[in-house]
Amino acid sequence: MATPKLADHPGKPCKGQNTEKRVLVAVATFTDGTGTATVSGDAGISLADGGVGVFNLTYPAAADADVFIGVTVYSPADTITKAWLSALAATSGTATINTASTVGTQIDPASGDKLLICVVAQPYTY
Repeated sequence: MATPKLADHPGKPCKGQNTEKRVLVAVATFTDGTGTATVSGDAGISLADGGVGVFNLTYPAAADADVFIGVTVYSPADTITKAWLSALAATSGTATINTASTVGTQIDPASGDKLLICVVAQPYTY
């Protein structure tokens, strides 16, 4: 299998600072409080339950680019108030997202909670 390149990345092109970036955006909506989510948005992003407050993110790999991932929490009842990346492997297209309550206890999002996930790939410039 060929090494994936930025030009093959399915994200939307976005010009900035004289380089072309690729952007993917998805929303994970949780339905039952057990870590099960429905992901909608750009194709190529998936999210799987990896344990309490742990989610395995898969996105299109880009071996010739730096990958930046942002995660924003929407929780109407403030079940979760924090989300962060604890692992990122751009060449394989995987990352780990963690979620926690206000006091810092890792917890699964409740029904109706959402994570907004933004993946940006920018070609190496060095």
